[in-house]
Amino acid sequence: MIEQNYLCAGNHQGAQIIMVSFDPTLKRNQRLLCQKCLDDLQLPTKVEGFQKTLDSIQDIDNVLKILDALIKVVTDWKMQFQQISKTKIVYSFLDELESLVYRQQHYKQQEILERINKMN
Repeated sequence: MIEQNYLCAGNHQGAQIIMVSFDPTLKRNQRLLCQKCLDDLQLPTKVEGFQKTLDSIQDIDNVLKILDALIKVVTDWKMQFQQISKTKIVYSFLDELESLVYRQQHYKQQEILERINKMN
């Protein structure tokens, strides 16, 4: 969340900030400009509307929140994969051989049935 109480570069009390200066030589509080500041000031640098700048900052904040959520999801996935990789998986050669033989036999039976069906 971004604070909302700002004072312009000219310290004009109650003045609404309407522009933001991107001049790197200015101090932080000198970059915010109200209408009176704009009338009195000549700036050789980029100036942008205050609301547009505020929206840009909030957009960046929203993108960062989305990236944080994605990082959390990826971190959770990583932890799950690490847990799975630590699990010892033991295969029985004889059980796997039996399964392979059964699948081949089942496949051959299926193939024979399909041939019989084609003949009929």
